Amino acid sequence: MAFRHAVRMIAMVQAVTPVTGPVAVFLDVYRPRRRGDLDNILKATLDALQGAAYHDDQQVEQIHAQRYEDKRAPRVEVSVVPLT
Repeated sequence: MAFRHAVRMIAMVQAVTPVTGPVAVFLDVYRPRRRGDLDNILKATLDALQGAAYHDDQQVEQIHAQRYEDKRAPRVEVSVVPLT
């Protein structure tokens, strides 16, 4: 719940509006250490973006993800691109 709320607050501050139609989501995951599965991070992030970056997760037709290590600044960088 806290993660979802944080994602939505960031989206609100950045004035993100939900995209309509099919989308591709690009994620760069920077984790603090070599622990945790990429697929778990993806699921939580995609769920949190629903209603903020797109209306429904059924709009997501492509997912492009990469994982990196960054002890100093762990984060997830996301781009949502309309496919139409």
